[in-house]
Amino acid sequence: MIIEPQVALRLTLALIVACLYPARALAEQSPQPSAASVLQLDLRTVLRLARTRPPGVLAAEESRRARREDLAAAQHAWLPTVALLARGDYGHRNHAAAMLRTNAGHATHHADLTASFNLLDFGRRTATTRAATHALEAADSDLRSERLAASVTAAELYLRIVASTQLQALLQDALTEREKLLEAVNALVERGLRPAVDIPRTQAEIARARLELQVQGQSMERDSLALAAALGHTLATRVSVQPAPEAAFDIDADPLRAARLCAMHDPELAAARAREAQAQALVTRARAELLPELQLEATAAADRIDRLYGDTLRATDLAASGGLVLSWSVLDVSLWDRANAAAGDAAAAQKLAAQTPLDRQREAAQTAYAVRQAKLQLDTAQQIRAALELTVQAERERYVLGQASLLEVLDAVENWQRARYDQISASYEHDSARVRLKLLTQGLAAFDG
Repeated sequence: MIIEPQVALRLTLALIVACLYPARALAEQSPQPSAASVLQLDLRTVLRLARTRPPGVLAAEESRRARREDLAAAQHAWLPTVALLARGDYGHRNHAAAMLRTNAGHATHHADLTASFNLLDFGRRTATTRAATHALEAADSDLRSERLAASVTAAELYLRIVASTQLQALLQDALTEREKLLEAVNALVERGLRPAVDIPRTQAEIARARLELQVQGQSMERDSLALAAALGHTLATRVSVQPAPEAAFDIDADPLRAARLCAMHDPELAAARAREAQAQALVTRARAELLPELQLEATAAADRIDRLYGDTLRATDLAASGGLVLSWSVLDVSLWDRANAAAGDAAAAQKLAAQTPLDRQREAAQTAYAVRQAKLQLDTAQQIRAALELTVQAERERYVLGQASLLEVLDAVENWQRARYDQISASYEHDSARVRLKLLTQGLAAFDG
């Protein structure tokens, strides 16, 4: 019997794979589940954990806490300040002359208690407080933005594992189908209805299906580790996912509506506006530093002198004073430089605040278009799968009747399997785009209801 070159090449490669990766060796190399904890996850649980556990979210929370302390420090600048200065000295003098010799020492103690209150600073403290307030608002928006980004990443990994689980089931079904096909081929060859070469051909396809199943298991393991890390868990944690109901993904994919809703809920827009206001407040503070400052000061001082040798002398002096203090840096070029730098930062923040809405609205609109495109691809993949499923059944019947070759049956099965794979991939892209769009347009509370 003459074998076509294409068939011979395909058979040879499949047999090589079967020799290099036998089923038993692949089973021995497969990762065995350890005694590590298993994390049961659904979509809502994934999004809830993504808001609280990842290190990036925790760092953003610490940054917000630091900005809150900055605001408290700026507000406390309105309170009077009290300073205590204490000093103690000891001195010794040895004086010798022809008719006079003295040897004496003395100790002095001095203490100052000064209270001051800023009466007038031309808006310096007000601008500092306003800048700290806007910095806290920006930090809060950054935290929400970090939570949103972590939620999108975790949700995509979760959906990828769901798709991998479906794909693994698909590959297992394909392996089972090929094993059943081998039984049918053996029966037909024994009866002399089909050539004997069909047996190694089918065995090669079984080896290839086992290899694909093993590779898919490794890919699913990597996604599981990535999801555990994205949720702030150790790599020893294993995850088990439950598919979300279709109702959880419902979203209006109108691009213009998505752009409008994104402008209302996106935290990056709020952060850009807060940083613009903060930069303007810093400009006001920098310009106020060019003006004088008026303070009210009151001081109480105490001095005590003890003479330790010779004639005893003890003296104590108490004094109190108060008044107004005017300070003004008449010539300090660096103050003008800092004011100009603050004005430049404010201009840059203004441009960024104007650009950010355009970028975020464009992203929301593009995500809405991605939802529509993924839906078209999913519908097409479902139609192709249904058509190829009928083709596989027809080719199997023709093979049993001797009207089709085994190669035609295997090609039909492979095309059908590829269509099923395309359907799973399109479903993943559709769900991922809908989750991303829902978070962009509805915020972190999108999946709470």
